[in-house]
Amino acid sequence: MNVIRSMAVAALLFAMAGLAHGQQPAASATSVLTVSKMCCAKESKPATAALMQIRGVQTVTPNHEARTLTIFAHPAVSPRAIWESIEKLQLGPNRLATAEGVWLKKPTR
Repeated sequence: MNVIRSMAVAALLFAMAGLAHGQQPAASATSVLTVSKMCCAKESKPATAALMQIRGVQTVTPNHEARTLTIFAHPAVSPRAIWESIEKLQLGPNRLATAEGVWLKKPTR
């Protein structure tokens, strides 16, 4: 527990040091992709790896029970790129919710 607390404090100090030198925090947005054919790590690991290949994607968190992938990425990441990366794996993306909107089919952007 102390190690985790120390790491969190170190990360906070590091971020504050960057801001003190005039750097702006990177903007980010959260998207949630519902993947109908993802029920376990067998599907979520390749899905996570595929999404992490998209420039600007920072983290991907699978939820097997809800069959969702929560994607934390730069706002410029295209909803279409997110959708297509899972579509290529034939995992059945069927809903993508972002700050821009909600898609039930492949986004045009």
